[in-house]
Amino acid sequence: MPVATVLGRDDRNAVTSVHVYRSWLIHPRDITIDLVAADGAATIDLTRALFQAAEALKDREFGRVILARQGKPMFMMEGAAFTNLGQEYSSGQNPVYLIRTLPEQLYLPDGTAAFGSWTGGWLGVLGRQIEDVNFFGQAWTTGERNSASVSSF
Repeated sequence: MPVATVLGRDDRNAVTSVHVYRSWLIHPRDITIDLVAADGAATIDLTRALFQAAEALKDREFGRVILARQGKPMFMMEGAAFTNLGQEYSSGQNPVYLIRTLPEQLYLPDGTAAFGSWTGGWLGVLGRQIEDVNFFGQAWTTGERNSASVSSF
């Protein structure tokens, strides 16, 4: 309920329909953030909705947070990382920083890292991080992960 309220306050979220529920509807520590519809949503719309959801739930503890597309698990975050994301967003952390570092916190449903961590010159690292963010947005929107498109592997 708190997530629906927060997302409903921002007119920019009209391009998405996000439902948040306990995973498998009964799990006591895991939640699912389910992208049910994304009519014309861009990656920035998805990340904003995710950040706002994290902010609404920043005072709660979770084991895992599943990012699903129409019920199909696409990515996973550790609960502590999700809580930290909400706290940082709430405290005014630069959203560009949060966006570009988000992929490093994502896992595939089987628990393997979805993206790597980049090192090197700042421009090269930034470029790779943005590629990862765009891949994340496309995969979450379509519900398909094409492993050949993952730039960190």
